[in-house]
Amino acid sequence: MDEYVDRGESARTSDRPSLLAMLERLRSARDVDYVIVHKVDRLARNRADDIEIALAIRSAGARLVSAS
Repeated sequence: MDEYVDRGESARTSDRPSLLAMLERLRSARDVDYVIVHKVDRLARNRADDIEIALAIRSAGARLVSAS
């Protein structure tokens, strides 16, 4: 299990190093079944980024799951 954390980075932008690394891993390796986040609303602040991230996760064959 790998962990991707952008400490101190705001979710106001999707241009966060660990988020981008995770999305690249999903696209290239396609070896992830679940992306688990503390809260879905902390993944992205604006609706466009939220949709783009969720679609990238889904298109890689993974499911987005919230721990809370």
